[in-house]
Amino acid sequence: MKFRMNAAGDKSLAASLEVLARRYAALAGKSENDPEIRFVRGDNPDTCHVTRGNGGYTIVYGRPNMALRMVGNVLSGLVPAKPEKCPFSTLGIMLDCSRNAVKTVDWLKGCFERLAILGYNMAMLYTEDTYQIDGEPFFGFMRGAYTPAEIREIDDYAASLGIELIPCIETLAHLDQIFKWGKYADIRDRDGILLEGEEKTYALIEKMVATWASCVRSRRIHLGMDEAFGLGTGEHERQFGKQPPFDIINRHLGRCCAICEKHGLKPMIWSDMYFRIGSKTNAYYDLDSRPPAKVVRGIPKGLDLVYWDYYHDDRGFYETFIDRHRAMGGEPLMGSGVWTWNLFWYSHHNTRLTVEPCLQACRARKIREVFFTMWGDNGGYCDYGSALAGLAYAAEIAFAGDARDARLEKRVKSLLGGSSYKAVTALGEASHLRADHVLLDDPLMMLYIHGVASAHAFSGFNGEKVSFAEARAAFAKARKAIARAPDGDAGSMPYAQALANALCLKMDLAEASFATMKKKDHRRDARALLRIAKAYEKAIARFSSEFRKMWFSQNKPFGFESIQIRLGAQVVRTHELALRLEAFLGGKERTIPELAELARIGDALTVGGSYRQYATASCIF
Repeated sequence: MKFRMNAAGDKSLAASLEVLARRYAALAGKSENDPEIRFVRGDNPDTCHVTRGNGGYTIVYGRPNMALRMVGNVLSGLVPAKPEKCPFSTLGIMLDCSRNAVKTVDWLKGCFERLAILGYNMAMLYTEDTYQIDGEPFFGFMRGAYTPAEIREIDDYAASLGIELIPCIETLAHLDQIFKWGKYADIRDRDGILLEGEEKTYALIEKMVATWASCVRSRRIHLGMDEAFGLGTGEHERQFGKQPPFDIINRHLGRCCAICEKHGLKPMIWSDMYFRIGSKTNAYYDLDSRPPAKVVRGIPKGLDLVYWDYYHDDRGFYETFIDRHRAMGGEPLMGSGVWTWNLFWYSHHNTRLTVEPCLQACRARKIREVFFTMWGDNGGYCDYGSALAGLAYAAEIAFAGDARDARLEKRVKSLLGGSSYKAVTALGEASHLRADHVLLDDPLMMLYIHGVASAHAFSGFNGEKVSFAEARAAFAKARKAIARAPDGDAGSMPYAQALANALCLKMDLAEASFATMKKKDHRRDARALLRIAKAYEKAIARFSSEFRKMWFSQNKPFGFESIQIRLGAQVVRTHELALRLEAFLGGKERTIPELAELARIGDALTVGGSYRQYATASCIF
């Protein structure tokens, strides 16, 4: 069925519908026999609804994004439906384009189409150095940096769908990548932190701000300023002496805000450094943290604070911290999270536990601007398409007040290319069990898996403990649930199936490895281990192939090498395990030293959670 659009009274909305009709053919009706969808601007900006009658549908909406949301309801068969109330004037996302995965312009256009019909109206692209600056050839060098022309194209397309594209950059910390190049040595305090007080620092920041100001329509900009650990203790202390971090931050912010004002932009920053410096334990979520009144008075006027929190499942905590932010004199924006970081597949488990209480708190405290971060820590290797199911879930709570699986199944199938919400979230309920660590753990040494198995617990959400057997069963359950799932736009299902299969075989490999190392006469166990190793070698090769397809369907090539090296190591190291086992079983080797070392340490092994820590006990790049 096709529908005729009648939005004559709202030219901007009519233009958005024309763009969406390219994605959703049902919106391209022309015949008088096609049912008409009529649009009426309502009196309440926070309410929208759709009714059936007079041979078509009438959509009453408070804001343009609500109208597009209701179009999604019609396409999903969620009509008649009760009015939806969304108290958030801004409902957006922040997409990490700095941790290797820099999204292509075409992928972003497709993403914006899905965002618009789900009801979103804002997007930030988190770019540390992944945008080109005139006169700064090493800024974003070999990182897939967006050109000004690309940014303008992205902004134009976002605007055509009623989406505000807000720059999200870093102007204090998290600039480690530029400091690889000697060009920027004289503006470095320490680690990835810029040197406050150095005029060359502000010359670069002005170039950053001016670049974005000239490329996007939005007059807002996110300046970052988060997690500047050790601020003022490096080159800054050597040049200017020891100074209170609060003073350094406020001086630096004053300079940055003046630059923004010069270019007609209103700045916002992440709020954590004020709370961390006010905490005796340097913790962001410290309820005893008290930023001094003098420091709060020194925060530049007109600066917005963003309260980011993806870790609490208690509505009351969010409400308390919202109040803490307001006590600092402004109205905060809320940054929740649709979990994509340190993951090969979106974590529905973690998102489900945190998004609903966060949005409930925002409703109760009348927060008006909310967005969902989609980080890419440790390499940006998530299939971000899978997170569209999470964004559908978050929007459902924002508009409908709750998230019912039956409703979401219809919406995801209709709006996200035939994907199954149930299937996408089935793997998303297991991926939080450190699936990335399991997959990337060395198949011969098994440092990560052996360490957590020895402690009898995989770490889940916020310290949740899951046994080796429970984690193995969760991966197996997910593999079964998605075995025949349809492919669609909410993640690549062939990729998901290859991932689930590789995870299950990796856990089988681990169990067989444990059995082999614990017995003196373990040739029978070694034969079983060899069989599983050969099966895993094929499985990880298949996943590597699917990963490559996924990456190049979404991202620029830069950064792919980082994950290709890790996955390639799995193939080579599994083959090495097979060679060792064959030599052992053929009598050419008396032992397998790595397994003997694990047996020697026994249950005393613990290992850190970063790839550098668990990939090997030796030196690594």
